Amino acid sequence: MSQQENVWRKRPTVSLTCPSGAVATVRRPRPGIMLKAGKVQRIFAKQEPEDAKDVDKQLEFLESLPEDELNAVWAFARVVVCEAVVNPLLLLEPKGDHLTPDDLPHADFWFIFTWAQNGGPDMPVQLEEGETTIEAVQNFPSGQSAGDNVSEDSPAM
Repeated sequence: MSQQENVWRKRPTVSLTCPSGAVATVRRPRPGIMLKAGKVQRIFAKQEPEDAKDVDKQLEFLESLPEDELNAVWAFARVVVCEAVVNPLLLLEPKGDHLTPDDLPHADFWFIFTWAQNGGPDMPVQLEEGETTIEAVQNFPSGQSAGDNVSEDSPAM
């Protein structure tokens, strides 16, 4: 029986420069957090797609939400930001001089949250053959339409 190499690795980190100029070391949030993101993503689905990448327009959209939806987004966003930021360490319940997500400037908080919600699009994706970026695969075809590769002589499936 051969020994397989362990391919599990720590999540990679990158430096992210926030709107205030502060630099944070960030990583993509863990899968469990992002599974829960689906609920919050439904709230953001109401937003115009071109506004989703603009932090100021996202803040305007958030301000227009009903109180219960805003509270749900805020509670979840705090968890995501704590999960994404590795350095400086952010804690939901700080001890001593630790920072909380509430200590971040408003624009930086939403910038990091948006980065994490979008899956860290500027972060390289490791593959067996090397690495790629999310932008490199965004233009992959989403699927074939019926009959794309079917000639008139071939049987229909």
